[in-house]
Amino acid sequence: MPVEKGNTLIIPAPTGSEKPIRIEWSQSWSSRAENYYSVVAKNESQGNDAVVFFVQSNWYNDGQLSSIGQKVEGGYKVIVGDKFQYGQADGSGKGRFVVYHDKERKPYQHRFVHTTLLSSAGDAAGVLAKAIGGPGANAVDLASRIGGNLFGDYLHTF
Repeated sequence: MPVEKGNTLIIPAPTGSEKPIRIEWSQSWSSRAENYYSVVAKNESQGNDAVVFFVQSNWYNDGQLSSIGQKVEGGYKVIVGDKFQYGQADGSGKGRFVVYHDKERKPYQHRFVHTTLLSSAGDAAGVLAKAIGGPGANAVDLASRIGGNLFGDYLHTF
């Protein structure tokens, strides 16, 4: 079941060893690029299911995370609401991921997926590949098949 508004997520606390990924897109006739971190959160409301969670790089710190959630062992407990956006593979919620960033940013969903699958984003790439392509899906093969039609939509607000 995909993450939904009102679910409780446990976002891992920053350790300083995370590597950012660069998301590039066009907005208002200009090219844009920003760094994000992709981490694997736990959906406490759904049996600790893995959820890929993107956060703009300058917001992935204790000060910002504590402003939206409660500090718990190993991370921050947040309630999914309108501060978050999401992307997904289809209308059923397949492969849904969560994005926490300045909502003035308007990248298409596929920018996050394609970049993550081709990066060395660690566990997030594997979780996303499995959610979209099923068990045993290869992240690089899946990224090469993703076209604008699959993820050619803006992120949605919960």
